[in-house]
Amino acid sequence: MAGLREKSCPMCGNVILDLGLTEDEGALCYACYRKVAAQQKEAREA
Repeated sequence: MAGLREKSCPMCGNVILDLGLTEDEGALCYACYRKVAAQQKEAREA
């Protein structure tokens, strides 16, 4: 089994796990992900 690697959230710098997935580039920590999702939801409803 491959060891887990860590990387930083591009928005806030918090340490997150690097899952090594190709679509994982630019992955956000959970808090930043929730912020972005809420902003996108507001934009759709506006």
